[in-house]
Amino acid sequence: MAVLTSEGMGARARWRALAARPDNLAAALVGLVFVAAALFPKGLPAGIGLTAAVFAARASLAVAGVVLIYRTNRIVNVAQLQLGAFGGVLFFHLIRNHTVLATLGVDRPSQWMLHLEYWGVALLAVALSALCGLATYVFVVRRFRDAPPLVGTVATIAVAQVLTWAATQVPNWFEEQTLGGVVPPPMTVRFRVAPVLFNVAEVAALVSGAAALFAIAFFLRRTRMGVAVRASAENPDRAASLGMNVTKIGATVWTLAGALSGIGAVLLVMSVGGGTGGAAAGSLVRVLAAAVIAGMVNLPLALLATLALAVLDQSFLWSFGNATLLDLVVFLLLLLFLVLRPVPRAGRVDPTGGSWQAAREVRPVPQELRGVKDVARLRRRVAIALGVVALGFPFVMSPSQTSSGTVMLLYGIVGMSLLLLTGWAGLISLGQFAFAAVGGWGVALFGGQLGLPFLLALPLAGLLGAVASVVVGLPALRIRGLYLAVTTLAMAVAVTSVLLGERYGGRLIPSTLDRPSIFGLDGADETVFYYLALAMLALVTVATVGMRRSRTARALIACRDNDRAAQSFGINLVRARLETFAVSGLFAAVAGGLFAYQQGGVAAGNFSPDTSLTMFLMVVIGGLGSIAGPLLGAFLVGGLTIFLPTYVGVFSAALVLVILTAAPGGLTQAAFGVRDSLLRRIAVRNRIRVPSLLADGRLFPTDEKAPIREKATPVPTRYRLPRRPLTVPKVAANAKGRQ
Repeated sequence: MAVLTSEGMGARARWRALAARPDNLAAALVGLVFVAAALFPKGLPAGIGLTAAVFAARASLAVAGVVLIYRTNRIVNVAQLQLGAFGGVLFFHLIRNHTVLATLGVDRPSQWMLHLEYWGVALLAVALSALCGLATYVFVVRRFRDAPPLVGTVATIAVAQVLTWAATQVPNWFEEQTLGGVVPPPMTVRFRVAPVLFNVAEVAALVSGAAALFAIAFFLRRTRMGVAVRASAENPDRAASLGMNVTKIGATVWTLAGALSGIGAVLLVMSVGGGTGGAAAGSLVRVLAAAVIAGMVNLPLALLATLALAVLDQSFLWSFGNATLLDLVVFLLLLLFLVLRPVPRAGRVDPTGGSWQAAREVRPVPQELRGVKDVARLRRRVAIALGVVALGFPFVMSPSQTSSGTVMLLYGIVGMSLLLLTGWAGLISLGQFAFAAVGGWGVALFGGQLGLPFLLALPLAGLLGAVASVVVGLPALRIRGLYLAVTTLAMAVAVTSVLLGERYGGRLIPSTLDRPSIFGLDGADETVFYYLALAMLALVTVATVGMRRSRTARALIACRDNDRAAQSFGINLVRARLETFAVSGLFAAVAGGLFAYQQGGVAAGNFSPDTSLTMFLMVVIGGLGSIAGPLLGAFLVGGLTIFLPTYVGVFSAALVLVILTAAPGGLTQAAFGVRDSLLRRIAVRNRIRVPSLLADGRLFPTDEKAPIREKATPVPTRYRLPRRPLTVPKVAANAKGRQ
């Protein structure tokens, strides 16, 4: 009996160990997806399954690129789809207008000429995409090789913005600016697998996808460079110590990822269409979700997850005529996977990416200088200048520019919510504007549909956003970093398509939303609403300052830097993070509610996932080490929106890359650096020793005056003495004796 009991206990232990492996959990979720797709009302016909395989073949190219880059550089390449955007758009317009043949003077091309042009331009597009991947590594990724993985991931977000802007400029090169359509191969191949009719584009997608994946497998298994890539993925430092050229390996992988993205872009133009250069956020989320489910390293499992999501997508379309719910399913799958996934052990590589540690704290004014009149005068002048600018803005701007200024203030509130999550807790949220969308939907429901007053509808919407933020933050109690960033981005896509969609949550709210009257003032006036947003931003700023002085904020910052050490001192990490998520969601939802009133309704386009990425780049520009950081970032982005609306995205992305390279603390680091230099001059002038400003107290002795540089008076050339060598007269050896 004892033997049976021990055997039973051993079997249960083996089962638990088997279930605790992340790959087995991911495989179980993928199998569950296949089973659910088979149970749909209309089933899964062969033609629908083959269509899913075609979509999976295209998406698997991007998934393979994400996995390869993560295994090599430990970052999530958010720009994977955009690496091939430029080449895909160029391919579309060159083939659409037959530019190559027209340049060569061919008016009536033969069939072989059409084939030569088509496939030659396709190869050119793939080559350009590979070049984009190589340039991204050389000029961006390599500079952050020693930085935390999340810094490199944020850099790829900026790269995606730049590449998207570059792709949108391609149509301007052609007189016929076609913004959509399909350019199929110049041949006719059709066959039917009920109930779908397939053509040569689908066949090309299947063949190209399979060939590319086979080539990747052969490259990793049978070539010296592939073996080096696999070896460096385990431990780059060890690989470098063994004489491997890590830089060459990284360049090779990024070039390969760019080529894969280019092939996917060309295949997309062949069958679905293209020409604008934009990549849907939903497609990016599905690619990243498949990679996350596979642990970012298991390529076969990632490809299987890609096929499962494609099957689920086509099953939704076949059974319900709409695949919008797939965005919600992907978000719920990620939540379930991250909640059930065992916490990885600390090892050489942190698979979650760690935390955002580029948030450098800004030190306050030194205690020795707080009572100095010059310092008080300086602070008073800065406060007066900021107050005059903020209060006088509506009087010098047009109504449309005042409306843009209101949006800038609301962006500042969302930036404050990101300061709590990323700057204090070290948690990355790439979908923060989704909580603003929840708040906008809440005020439309409570204020527009139910008729509640503004002063009641806005707080209720804020509470709704706080609850949604806590639900999303549950996985952050166990796993954070890169995985949490993908989950929040998936939430942004799901909220936009489901909660704000006309078929689902959008049916519960009115299409328009009137601005409220605030204490007898007409909210329809742009100036009145501007001051309302300014008052709300001031209230949120004061609340944030009070929170920063609390024990919760100090505990969050301690946990951000070292989880285990902070918990060993009795800090309740679970409660602190949940409180942070709740307050962060509350701030963002309040901003979203005011944004909904300002826009006159809740439209999905106003709360797009791209706006969430812009919000994160905004706070990175401003800096996450001080409360002034989100305000500076919002001021800059708002200024670009007012004066240069066409170039907001590309300027912001370029500035992010510069800041991550030169000043990780953002504009706050530069601004407070100027402040410290002024304080240093004041300390010298008043003969005050300030150790926090001066590394060596001897530079400023109290018994000496402040050093003043002498002015150099230039002497005209005609009055200068000629330069002659200095000659020393010789003295006789016995001259001294004679004297």
